[in-house]
This record gives sequence, structure tokens and C-alpha cells, in this order.
Amino acid sequence: MKSLSTISGEPVNVAVALPESELKRSGNIISHIKKSIYSFSIPRLKSRLRHSPEAQRNLALFALMLAVVIFPHIAGAEDLLKSQKADANDTFGHGSTVEWVLYIAEIIVSVVGYIKTRNPMVFAGLVILILITRAFFSLAGS
Repeated sequence: MKSLSTISGEPVNVAVALPESELKRSGNIISHIKKSIYSFSIPRLKSRLRHSPEAQRNLALFALMLAVVIFPHIAGAEDLLKSQKADANDTFGHGSTVEWVLYIAEIIVSVVGYIKTRNPMVFAGLVILILITRAFFSLAGS
């Protein structure tokens, strides 16, 4: 440990963990990098993969992700239902038969509800239901 002194030259009672001399590596930088890579990866990864199902699952997911990155045409797909978009729009879009059947069903249920309860607020609920149905079917058609 080095002792520090202030500007006035008096020693300070603070311990600082600094090395006494520079840290020198033996050998060149390439051998140091190679040694650190080998000490990090091979034995520890092998034992961890053998004994940990979570590590095996992570390795499988990583391999799948790597395969998708390397071969992106595997993950790409052609829209097989592209030709059916007009049919779905005609069936479920705004102004479709399903929309009109729902309107008729809502009216019938509201009339029956009014007959049972004699409450005119049932028809306010009918208006709200028709507006919601119209909004959702216009969204489904777009």
C-alpha cells in the first residue's frame, strides 16, 4: 500500500489499494488472450452443460437464434392466406352479412328486454351496442 500525502506534505490516514509497481505480464498479448479464453470456456462449459438442464435449454435456444440469424430465409414465411383477405373482409368487414345479423339480433334482444322490463333505457343500450358493433366491424375490415 502506498501512503498518500496532502499538498502541505502531511501524511493522510487513508488506505488506498494501489499496486506498488506496474503489473507485468509474461509473454505476449496473444498468448495471454488465448490462455484467458481457454481457461474461461472449455472445462467449465462442458461440466455446466452436462449437469444443468437450464444451460442445455439456453444452448438450444441460442443455437436456434443463431440459425435464424445465419439463415434468415428459414424464418421468413409467405402469407398463405393473402388470397383470402377479400373473403374475410366481405364476411366480417363493415357492411357484411355477419354485421347485419348482429344488428337484427341486438334489436330482437332489446325488444324482448323492453317487453320483460318495461324500461325504455334498454333502447339506449341498443344504440350503444350498435355503435360498438359498427366500430369493431369497421376495424375488422381494415
